[in-house]
Amino acid sequence: MNLKPTIGAIILSITPLYSTTIISADFQPGAGTTYVGTAVAPTITNPIWNGVAPNNTNTITNFVDEGGTIVPGVDLEIRSPNNTGLIIQPDNTNPNNEPQFRNNSLLTDYVFDNTMPATDRELTLTLGGLDVTQTYNLWLYAGTAFNSELTNTLTITIDGVAQSLTYDAVAAANDQGTPGDLTDDTTDFIEGNNYLFFGGITGVTEIEALVNGASREPTLSGFQLQAVPEPSIAILGFLGGAFLLRRRR
Repeated sequence: MNLKPTIGAIILSITPLYSTTIISADFQPGAGTTYVGTAVAPTITNPIWNGVAPNNTNTITNFVDEGGTIVPGVDLEIRSPNNTGLIIQPDNTNPNNEPQFRNNSLLTDYVFDNTMPATDRELTLTLGGLDVTQTYNLWLYAGTAFNSELTNTLTITIDGVAQSLTYDAVAAANDQGTPGDLTDDTTDFIEGNNYLFFGGITGVTEIEALVNGASREPTLSGFQLQAVPEPSIAILGFLGGAFLLRRRR
């Protein structure tokens, strides 16, 4: 029988080779509501999110990927100066607070540093147990204002690269709904407004992100970490699949 490779067969042979591992985490108290749905990272529909409650002493492990498979080795720590002042803000449905976040449980709860004096406030997020041969992309999410009267600016630094996130609660509320109206508020993910992206991180066994707040407490709502397959591996897999198809002819 003369079997000629079809485009469909070739696609099926290489699709798994381009799959990535994505860990998604929502920071929340133990009784909080874990986010459901997609955010920014390119993942499957309705990925599984890890609801985690970091504090100044614990190390969080046993993360699962978007499909629910445990990812061995990866761990998370979040610390504040002198290991004091780290607080988890629970989901907030008060119409006077964060109206633009009420329908988004990823951004309504977050960790923040309440260390005194305010000039000492910062957060350090560390993702450990990474593969030094792997390339990573990281999305960091932040709900950063306590009510519709405030704005906040965060600076997040990873390996000497600093990016700023400026959240304007008034603009978000005016653009996405009416403060006090629980029916018409939605949330879009906007880079530089409620998340930052750090891509192409290579040659590391851990990622350390330093978070500083310019006008209020530094906050973090969650993250998505993507392990990107090496292009050379994907190409070799494609060539191998094409070779097998050729031998069947």
